[in-house]
Amino acid sequence: MEAEVAPHGKGPPPHFHTQFDEEIEVVRGTVEVVIAGRAQQLRTGERVTIPRGTTHSWGNPTNEPLTIRGRNTPGSVGFENFLRVVYGHARDGKLGSNGLPASLAAMALAIRWSDTNLPGFGAKLFSPVIGWLARRAERDGTADELRRTYACEVPPLTLFQMPRAWGLPNPSPFCVKVETFLRMSGIPYETAVGDPRRGPKGKLPWIEDGETRLGDSGLILQYLSVRYGADLDRDLTQDQRAKGHLVRRMLEESLYWCSTYANWVEDDGWKHVRAVFERQLPPLLRTLVPPLIRRNVIGLLHAQGTGRHSPEEVYALGRADLDALEVLLGQNHYFLGASPATVDAVAYAFLGAIIEPDVMTSPLRSHALTKEGLVAYCARMRQRYFSEMREVPPSSSTS
Repeated sequence: MEAEVAPHGKGPPPHFHTQFDEEIEVVRGTVEVVIAGRAQQLRTGERVTIPRGTTHSWGNPTNEPLTIRGRNTPGSVGFENFLRVVYGHARDGKLGSNGLPASLAAMALAIRWSDTNLPGFGAKLFSPVIGWLARRAERDGTADELRRTYACEVPPLTLFQMPRAWGLPNPSPFCVKVETFLRMSGIPYETAVGDPRRGPKGKLPWIEDGETRLGDSGLILQYLSVRYGADLDRDLTQDQRAKGHLVRRMLEESLYWCSTYANWVEDDGWKHVRAVFERQLPPLLRTLVPPLIRRNVIGLLHAQGTGRHSPEEVYALGRADLDALEVLLGQNHYFLGASPATVDAVAYAFLGAIIEPDVMTSPLRSHALTKEGLVAYCARMRQRYFSEMREVPPSSSTS
């Protein structure tokens, strides 16, 4: 993409992208780029690459015209659709004074499609509003109309999940598992808040990829591996694959239930879970629906077996899993060696759900924080794949 910028013309406000790195090359003139708070000027023939998750802005500081060339890696269909919508609105005289579509629905969709995110206070103030407007536009047909009018491509894949909470990529480890895998594989995607009742298996997460609608995080990862050739385990030995399988089973079929007990049965954890649901419900339903959901989850815990134990017994089971995982990780950067594999998408999702949210204070989390290797592992995964989330994960503790 090439863009011409008038003398002293301002580019976008400080922002960051989560799905691609951005390269800016100066074709003619001088551009001032501010990356992570540090300003630098580039002249004709010079370029800079801005890693995903890094806050940046740019503009023309001179009296001369500026031409820049931008490149996103990997390519983003959403960003291409953003350009089609914005330039189409400019051609039709439908831009506002801020250079975005005057229509609030079109503006919200364009921002979401472009994977443009505001840092700090701007995110807390505007992101929920933009998200709500974009979701409403998807439901009422505005998004389909924009795509038809401006020849936009259909997004290749949408991940439907819970809204973010507690400083985590998602409060559901199964949603984090899928999104982490997508980022590890470099597969372009968009996210949307989903209603589990509308999913193909009546739960979150699920994906929509063209005509394909698929639920269950395990089946989704299998589909992505085949559909996009995203085989993160291609260099693993049979022994490593078997170890990864066992670690995944421990996390999803054992440790997960201990964590669920801490969050749903214990009142201290439940008050935070309840707040997530209350934010998504109309006022009249906030006192009625969360207790019903809690009762259902407690019933599942009882049927599965964990809910039949005393709190002391539950946390003893969870501590044993954490101890074993610490030993299995050892001095490795990732569970199967120096490079991340599929099991790491699972491990970060389920360990991060215990270690990272400071609002949770269960005995399970207290024990996890004594595991320096697991704490460092979560911090490593977070920095590599969710660096735009500025909250600092907790430090390990032996107290």
